[in-house]
Amino acid sequence: MKGIVLALLLGIAQGDDTLVVLNKGRLRGERVDLDFGEYYYAYRGVPYAKPPVKELRFKDPVEFDYWGIIDAVEDGHICPQFDIGQGQPVGDENCLTLNVYTPKLDSKKRAVMVYFHGGSFVMGGGSSLYFGPETLIEKDVVVVTFNYRLGPMGFLTTADKAASGNQGVKDQIMALKWVKDNIDRFGGNPEKITLFGEDSGAASITIMAMSPLAQGLFSGAIAMSGNALCDQFIQSNPEEAALELASRLECDTESGETILRCLNKLTQQEIIKISQDMFMFWSFPRWFAPSVDGVVLPDKPENLLASGKFAKVPFMVGQTKDEGAAFYRLTINAFNNGRYDDNFVDNKLPRMLPVLSDFNSKLYPMTRLIRKKYFTNVDMEVEEEFRPRYINFLTDLLFSRCTDRFTSILTKYSVPAYEYSFDYRGQYSVVNLQGEQVDMGVAHGDDVQYVFQHIWGQDLEMSSSDSKFSKNVYTTLLTNFAKTSVPTPTIDEFISVSWPPVSPTLHNVMRINNKLKLETDFNKERRRFWSETIPDLFKASGKKAKSEL
Repeated sequence: MKGIVLALLLGIAQGDDTLVVLNKGRLRGERVDLDFGEYYYAYRGVPYAKPPVKELRFKDPVEFDYWGIIDAVEDGHICPQFDIGQGQPVGDENCLTLNVYTPKLDSKKRAVMVYFHGGSFVMGGGSSLYFGPETLIEKDVVVVTFNYRLGPMGFLTTADKAASGNQGVKDQIMALKWVKDNIDRFGGNPEKITLFGEDSGAASITIMAMSPLAQGLFSGAIAMSGNALCDQFIQSNPEEAALELASRLECDTESGETILRCLNKLTQQEIIKISQDMFMFWSFPRWFAPSVDGVVLPDKPENLLASGKFAKVPFMVGQTKDEGAAFYRLTINAFNNGRYDDNFVDNKLPRMLPVLSDFNSKLYPMTRLIRKKYFTNVDMEVEEEFRPRYINFLTDLLFSRCTDRFTSILTKYSVPAYEYSFDYRGQYSVVNLQGEQVDMGVAHGDDVQYVFQHIWGQDLEMSSSDSKFSKNVYTTLLTNFAKTSVPTPTIDEFISVSWPPVSPTLHNVMRINNKLKLETDFNKERRRFWSETIPDLFKASGKKAKSEL
């Protein structure tokens, strides 16, 4: 009798060892068998909100009404987005689902890791096809991935709040509430939930820390290559994006209500296709992204952080060594017709800065400072000399300056902040898979392949050295943090260096490679350029609000 009661408390129905009883409803998943008799349980395509269709399109998410038994054995649809490879819209609006992976269905209360996918808020999803959890599961943690609305379907904002904006962020919060309420049924600990994500997923995690609606839903965070202080992850004028989209779709723009009535008559494919045409090049400018709405995000991220209005949970914060490599060819193609020439910096940078960042004044003086900092003693007629310096510039413009600023603010409030630079260069890099012939280092997104399996698809097998690094170093650091809030609680053959948090007096950065290396004052002069030199340029005018060419 006691055994039956225990089974029911754990949510496991007799006769089917994959059946889980939730607070509301029941799920049937599957057991995934691995080598050497190992296995884990997978629950895919679990709805956490009602499909945002018809009258729910562009609206806040609504909790899903469970009934009967749901077969959770297949991934849910990805949310509507434009597939560049296919050259057409893909996905389905019925997409608000999540996946749960657990080593065992028991009462152990394992640490939980919830992954926020990247994709610049316009693409991506949590599918098991690309985010295989096996390496993490081996570390005895529960893993959750999920979908949230993207592009105009997830971030449409009108001035009259007919579309209130941040729908995608509200989806994220509802997914976290589902995890908090139900993860104990999967052997997870609802009091030990760590958020981790890359690119826009990382930015979303930092927004979770600042949003009053997400307080108490997690206990730690890992921001990989992004945060809400990075210009490209916040839309400062979302109403303009709504007007631009509506105009291109020949909708009446008299009010938000008229815009919504028009958009609701159109298919998701029509909306996504036209929104894709709004980009100058892939995802830039960032028309559809989180914005200050007074509810989800009460104020600008900089203001919320500076005033201490954020969750004081431990953070891992970092980026890849050569983030900018992923944007090298994109910017050359978009601003110079795919050709490099020795006048690129002087002639194109003033046009690029307002597209890639919020800088839109003092563009020529800023360009001269950038040239002096990054391109002194460089033969600008030789692309091989120009390329690595330009990648450094893009890395710092898009990521390093906001990573440094974010970590500094956390430290000011005595929040444990473990900063890193991901330096490991394995067999595959996204830029080479996209056609580049030269080695550009460790590009934006290259680190994710060492966290999940099948990032590049089922056909590319990981080398033995890459697999060793993934299992023994990188995922060990991540799961250590999820379990203990410290990435190096113990020292061993592979984790051979203790990793202290950043302090007000020492800017410790862990260089993550085959062998770990702790570096003090990492890239000090490059960081100082963005924290002191560039702000000094704007002190005379006070702020970079109005164009001043």
